[in-house]
Amino acid sequence: MTQSSNSDHGAQNAQHVSGAHLAALLGVNPGEGVRLAEVVGDARARIVVEWLRTTLYHGRDPIDPVTGKPDVDPYLDEIPVIPVDIVAEALGERGARVPTRREVRDFADRDGSPDPEDELLYAKYVADPDLDAAADSAERRICGVPESIYEALDAHAQAKVRAGLVISPPQAPTYVARWLVRNVFTARLPLPAATGGRRRRVWMRTLVRVDRTWYSYERTAAGGPRWVAKADPEWMRGRLREELARLWFLKDRRENGQVIYDHLKAWNPDDRSLTQVENALADLVNIGTGTHARELPDARGRMHTAYTAQSPVLCRTGVLDVATGTLTASTPLWFSLTRVEAEYDHKADYNDSEWLRTLRAQWFDDPRSITCLQQWFGYVISNRNDLQRFMWIIGPGGSAKSLISAVLEALMGGTRIELGLDALNSRFGLEKPYVTGATLAVMADMRFGSRDTSLAVSRLLAITGGDTVHIDIKGKTAVSAQLPIRFHGSANEVPRLSDHSTALNSRALLLETTRVFRGTADDDPGLTQRIIRNELGLVLRWAVEGLAQLNAAGGVFTRSNRAEEMAEEMADSMSNVRQFVRECCEAGTEADFVTLQSLFRVFGKWAAENKTGARMSQNAFRQALKHMPSPIRPGQKEMPEGRKGAWLIVRGIAAARVSYADRDRFGTETIHTVAADADPPGSLNDPLTGRAAG
Repeated sequence: MTQSSNSDHGAQNAQHVSGAHLAALLGVNPGEGVRLAEVVGDARARIVVEWLRTTLYHGRDPIDPVTGKPDVDPYLDEIPVIPVDIVAEALGERGARVPTRREVRDFADRDGSPDPEDELLYAKYVADPDLDAAADSAERRICGVPESIYEALDAHAQAKVRAGLVISPPQAPTYVARWLVRNVFTARLPLPAATGGRRRRVWMRTLVRVDRTWYSYERTAAGGPRWVAKADPEWMRGRLREELARLWFLKDRRENGQVIYDHLKAWNPDDRSLTQVENALADLVNIGTGTHARELPDARGRMHTAYTAQSPVLCRTGVLDVATGTLTASTPLWFSLTRVEAEYDHKADYNDSEWLRTLRAQWFDDPRSITCLQQWFGYVISNRNDLQRFMWIIGPGGSAKSLISAVLEALMGGTRIELGLDALNSRFGLEKPYVTGATLAVMADMRFGSRDTSLAVSRLLAITGGDTVHIDIKGKTAVSAQLPIRFHGSANEVPRLSDHSTALNSRALLLETTRVFRGTADDDPGLTQRIIRNELGLVLRWAVEGLAQLNAAGGVFTRSNRAEEMAEEMADSMSNVRQFVRECCEAGTEADFVTLQSLFRVFGKWAAENKTGARMSQNAFRQALKHMPSPIRPGQKEMPEGRKGAWLIVRGIAAARVSYADRDRFGTETIHTVAADADPPGSLNDPLTGRAAG
């Protein structure tokens, strides 16, 4: 069949139409399930199917990726290319004319059907781009090989061509990559939304590249199809070696100054050719940066907007709109590394579940804590990170903290990781959440092995704030990206992080568990597994309801009865300066002040006695005071007349006092406020030191 050129034919008749376009021209509704033979006759249908098989499917029967069976009698809307000259007579019998090239393009753009010329161009480059120079570009092709060259091959070589085993040579890695995309890393699947009563099929990519990591869509993955990260740097190399080792290419030779193609050579991939193909493939399937969930274009680069949900989340039964509770079928077009490992039922009643009975037993006097937890579960499954929150549940052992974490982990399935604070504080601590696309980090270990917690604090703030973070990856170049991860921690006490700014405190959702079940009559060792096994769908329904509550509240989480008090305790635990001020200082008014130097001296004695903050500099101490509640704030006071400069002071403190032991001797350090109109302590007119002027 002669192919049209790349130029715009305008009013020229089209040489090819799609199956959907043919149905429209003949006035047939593909949704009625009418087959090709019933429309154009059995003889023509056989010709079309055979042409499709040899031209687009490289001599093999097209396989339905869902059923695994040959699809040699497809529906009208499933045929991407039909030669016009084969069906022209049928068009004339129905009183329809052959469409123009422009009409074909307009139909493809309007209906979303494949453009036949694009399909042909995509399938054309199978053998070698240089073959266009060795044969007439308009020459009929057999699986990408010009007919004249095909006929020069022996019978065994011709059989390999018809079997689709002849591709471009190693010298053309881009064309090899295109063939791999078409034949190995692409599947023709129905769109999730119905079109004309029947789901239209499109080519969907099953391999993508995000930053420097490969992701493969595995239709046979446990629990249902999903995108899976391939963290092994040799995974793609091994896959390419496996695919290319069974293929051949046309080998040229020169005879009397002419280039002749008359035999095949095994592809036999080596390290150099594998690297070149891998790089070309990465360029073809790259979808940008970031592992956040989103809809992808199809293999031809077209967007179909098949997922229009407000808050789409992948679960076992499809893509769930957590805002409305509606489900859409899952396809490779929906890129999501997060999957909720439960089936969703909008009518499920969770009120009498063991899950809720357990929460009510823990917070029998504080239902606001249950509401906060419900909203948090909804926030985690929603893939959102815009509210800049993380959850810490504080309480003694055996108080259901582990049960709550385990249920949330089970709900998030393979996209949750365990991430201790020490790991978060290490150089490669962000590698795993980045590569896996994890959206939930369970912080079971909230203890630190290091005194310096600054890296962990800065990462917590950056990630929860949606900022870009620097990510070191072992054996690879570092990247910078946003991580769509939510942190859920549990501990017996608030971890001792260093955060004088209290920024972490403002982002923390704090819940307290006080009732201990372990060792009591209510202790049930099998409860966690029963809830995970029998009630995970109910928990999902409960979480969706929690998200609806959160949205209705404008994104403001419900605060537990003890939230404010716990926040103060957390702020104190994260700032030794706050602890010092609370324990050793007497509050004053804005007019009261002490010198920074004298207050820092008292702080030094307190820090040495309490073994915290002893190495803090005076400047760091001053910066920490800036985050103290009013009226405490560092400032300056001008020097007495005739002297240049200013004293550094701290306003809002009336007095500070600390008792300490120094070399087996007890001592006391005390300072008092200085009147607003007095000279600061230590000056020539210092009333506290007794130093006389002059």
